[in-house]
Amino acid sequence: MVRAALASSHAFASPGSHPSAVAASGSRLAARTATYASAMSTSNSDQTDPPRGALEPSPQAVAEIDRLDQVARARPDELQPQIDLWRAVAALEFWIGINRGTPESVRPYMLAAEAGPMLCVFSSATRAKEAAEANGLIAPGEPVPLFIVQLPAALDWAMSFGEHGVIGVTIDYPRIRSWCPLPNLAKLRQGDD
Repeated sequence: MVRAALASSHAFASPGSHPSAVAASGSRLAARTATYASAMSTSNSDQTDPPRGALEPSPQAVAEIDRLDQVARARPDELQPQIDLWRAVAALEFWIGINRGTPESVRPYMLAAEAGPMLCVFSSATRAKEAAEANGLIAPGEPVPLFIVQLPAALDWAMSFGEHGVIGVTIDYPRIRSWCPLPNLAKLRQGDD
């Protein structure tokens, strides 16, 4: 595993510098994702494990991301809170995406930003569904097509979108308004210092 240090005073974008939500679509990299064959809702289904839904991380993991987001918002000029937030995001078991394509040809939901498109990933199916409704991708109560990408492979998957002009990744947008430039994802692999 390559070791890299998290450094640079401008490595992560501040919470206030996030773009507005625009329903943009991005590149097709279906081979690198695990997809579900049909549109899914976040209601209980047969795709759950006993302690929590199959597309829901532990409540503690989500609470930690929310806590770190609050710290980053309270200290927007400091880099360390952003690093801590994105380390927690990279420590999840998987990322969830909203599929703007088909089950056979996944096309992740993206935001249009002034500097370029940003890949949207979510910590849970619940938050993905909330975002899909908030950004007008689905009507309230309708199912939302989702896909998952396991971590740490999701880091390389997300970085591969740089070939197609994507500049960064968001987590739980619009709830969390922080983003990470794609090259910095390499520095977030578990075990990297």
